[in-house]
Amino acid sequence: ADGILTGGAFRDWHFDNRANYSDVRTRWASLNQDITKTIGNIGWGNKTFGGQDVTHLGKLLHNVQDFYAHSNYAELYIEYYQNTNNGALPTSIPIYDEGIKDADFNNLLKKELRTGDFHIFDNEIIDVNPFREHANEPTSHNKMNKDKANTFAGKLAKQAAIDHTVKILKTIE
Repeated sequence: ADGILTGGAFRDWHFDNRANYSDVRTRWASLNQDITKTIGNIGWGNKTFGGQDVTHLGKLLHNVQDFYAHSNYAELYIEYYQNTNNGALPTSIPIYDEGIKDADFNNLLKKELRTGDFHIFDNEIIDVNPFREHANEPTSHNKMNKDKANTFAGKLAKQAAIDHTVKILKTIE
C-alpha cells in the first residue's frame, strides 16, 4: 500500500507515480467512478461554496487536470500527430477519454504513457535545489511537470485539461 513516505498522498492527489499505461488506466477508472459518484451526491443543499461534495469534486478535477500537466500524454500525441500528418503540428490534443479511442494512438500510449515520479522528500516543492537526487531523471515530476510550462506541449496540455474539466462540469444538472 502506498504510504505518505512513498508519495502515496501525492500519487492520487497529483496523478503522479504512474509508471505505465496500466497504472494510468487503473487510476482513470477509479477517478471516473469517484467523479460520477460525487456529482450524483451533489444536491441543492450541497451546491453552495464549501459543500463537502463540491469541495471533493474540486479535488477530483484538480487530479484530472494534473494528468495532463504531469504526464507525457501531450508529447506522445504531438509525436503521433506529426507521424501521421507529414510532420505537421496539431492545433489541439484530444482529452484522454477521446484519445484512447484512436487505436493507433492508444497503441503508442500502451508502450510509452507514464506520469512523473514524485518523491516526497526529493521534489521541487519541498527542496528547490535543482541538484537533488531525482531532479534530472527524465521521468521526474520536475522534468515532466507542465504546470507553468510555456511550451507548445504545455499549452496543448493546458487546453486539454480545460476541455476535460468543462466536459465533466457540464454533466452536473
